[in-house]
Amino acid sequence: FATLGRLDLKLLAAISAASISKMSECDSEFRAQEYSNMAWAFAKLGVKDLPLLQSISAASLAILAEFDPQSIANTVWALAKCDFGHGPLFDAIAAASIAQITEFTPQDLASTVWAFSVLKVQNDPLIHAIATEALNKISETGN
Repeated sequence: FATLGRLDLKLLAAISAASISKMSECDSEFRAQEYSNMAWAFAKLGVKDLPLLQSISAASLAILAEFDPQSIANTVWALAKCDFGHGPLFDAIAAASIAQITEFTPQDLASTVWAFSVLKVQNDPLIHAIATEALNKISETGN
């Protein structure tokens, strides 16, 4: 629905409610990509569902070590698109991003720095790591 730009608020409300319920279970089947994809889809549709965003943030924080660079970038992009800053999650994402920075694609770097900038989340070590990696990638490609 998000890729098609279809906005069905009843369907989205049902998805949100079911997802929040599922996320609260200790043995939730949700993994990093599911959290990232859900946040991205709602943001892409312009739907700011605060209970869902809060649940995604809390659940993501618990399994952040499982997030790859694309999941990190998509999640922070989605949260920024919804103007939803979650301090503890962004602090943890900054640390996780720095640890994986060499694995980030140029798009991942751009999305991550954009999200932190839009939400005015100041994290100098992350900004320095992104800038350094961007320069490395430019040097590698000669562009």
